[in-house]
Amino acid sequence: MSQWTHVAGIIRLDALAFLGGNIEKELQNAFGNSVNYEDSEDKWYSCNVPCGSEGSLEYSIQKTAHSDSQLAWGVLYIWGDLRDYQDQNKIYDWVKESIGKLQSISVRSCNVKIDVEYHGSYLVYDLMDDETFDTNILMIEIK
Repeated sequence: MSQWTHVAGIIRLDALAFLGGNIEKELQNAFGNSVNYEDSEDKWYSCNVPCGSEGSLEYSIQKTAHSDSQLAWGVLYIWGDLRDYQDQNKIYDWVKESIGKLQSISVRSCNVKIDVEYHGSYLVYDLMDDETFDTNILMIEIK
């Protein structure tokens, strides 16, 4: 019997596109390279996101802003079913470290649910300081 970890999440991103920079590229650099079961060996070696025996977590970037002056720039979706994987802390670290790499983008909201079969469910979420606007990424076990 295999051990599976299921992940689903969404991160709302705020940025003003008119300030310049390639936001999609910054997100890709921060969140890394994913891999699928059928990918080449080279792609498996370049994978730097949490990965099970059949592939890694995946993410998709979706711009939702209708104009360059809209603050709600877009969202980043995260999903995956990791086979032979049970370390929720590594997923938490990946989310936290990836967000920490962002320079021209701020996180308005982060919600990532991690279900580790036979072990528990966890929620990775943000807690923004209203005075400093610093975002703290936390994880709790949910029952």
